[in-house]
Amino acid sequence: MKLNNQNQKKLLYVVKGINGCCILPLEEWIKWLLYPNERSTSHKNIENMSLEELKEYKEQFEQVKMAELFFKYQNKECTELEHDLVYHYMINHSIEELMESKMNEKELNQAKILLAELKNLSSSEIKNYIQEKNSDYNNLSKIDAYVLHYISIFNYNKASTETTKKIIQQNKEKEVKLRKSLHKDYGYFS
Repeated sequence: MKLNNQNQKKLLYVVKGINGCCILPLEEWIKWLLYPNERSTSHKNIENMSLEELKEYKEQFEQVKMAELFFKYQNKECTELEHDLVYHYMINHSIEELMESKMNEKELNQAKILLAELKNLSSSEIKNYIQEKNSDYNNLSKIDAYVLHYISIFNYNKASTETTKKIIQQNKEKEVKLRKSLHKDYGYFS
């Protein structure tokens, strides 16, 4: 018996990420899942691995398989099961924890120093930096990709805060005008 297309479930491809940030979240997940873990055991023979190394090897293998599924998800080519696996992975895992698991201490320190320097730049300089790095995202080093992630969030939050402050100021100005108008026209709020 053939299933007709009406009985098939239409999949909704939801993406976890910060709305308004420049980085495409699925590309970011794929990039970080494909990086080898810092203490990669892929060069060893399985028979010579300790239990801890086997666990790390299994985790790395699972991450490569998840990257393949994320790629299918990005192209909206998943089966229902694959779709659900990717969705649940995004919901139950943190991209930040994944990034940090792929970097050694030296790389993390370098990234944090660069990030601190970038936060001191003007908004337009940060925006230019983000656009430049984002234009060649797939070729970024781990350090640059890590910094781009966090500076994008920083820039988004900074812009949101500035917009909120502008709206509050505009509302205060409107309220003052309204009070003056009501006082002039009706004698209220004296």
